[in-house]
Amino acid sequence: MKDIENLSNIEQQILDTLPAGRAQAITLEKLAYLLQINKKRVSDIVADLRKRGYLIGSNRQAHGGMYLIVTSNEC
Repeated sequence: MKDIENLSNIEQQILDTLPAGRAQAITLEKLAYLLQINKKRVSDIVADLRKRGYLIGSNRQAHGGMYLIVTSNEC
């Protein structure tokens, strides 16, 4: 994982809240609710974290969501 010293508080909270593995994925709505911020902000922060090399996956199928990638099959 990347150097956590360069993370803002909300970035760290997102990484701490995202579950490990596709099977545990949570929706954007739930993540926003848990962090008490709007969905657009969550989406923007996740996109930025991905650009910086954090392994955050998403499953856009029914009952999908976002998660921390833990295996090469989840990429």
